[in-house]
Amino acid sequence: MPFAPVCAAAIAACGHIRDNSAMPDVLTIRIDRKTKTRLEKLAKATDRTKSRLAAEAIRAYVDLNEWQIREIKAALKEADAEDFADPMEVQIVLNKWRHGAG
Repeated sequence: MPFAPVCAAAIAACGHIRDNSAMPDVLTIRIDRKTKTRLEKLAKATDRTKSRLAAEAIRAYVDLNEWQIREIKAALKEADAEDFADPMEVQIVLNKWRHGAG
């Protein structure tokens, strides 16, 4: 086989090895035995891997906390700008909750 095609194939292969951005990263965590057992049971019951369930749980946790932080920062920005609800807006919300509770 000529040298050039072999080099081209090797370079292409190296490109695929280097560009692993689509591949998931590995994260090792330590959890207590009871939680691990529960995770194993859940994985079996849902026909998923423990890794997949853990990744989904971590993703949901990160999503929720990022959302909370964004909302807190937005609220602080509004408070710093003294952008508060007026009394009528507060009354509308209170009435909504009163009617929803009864």
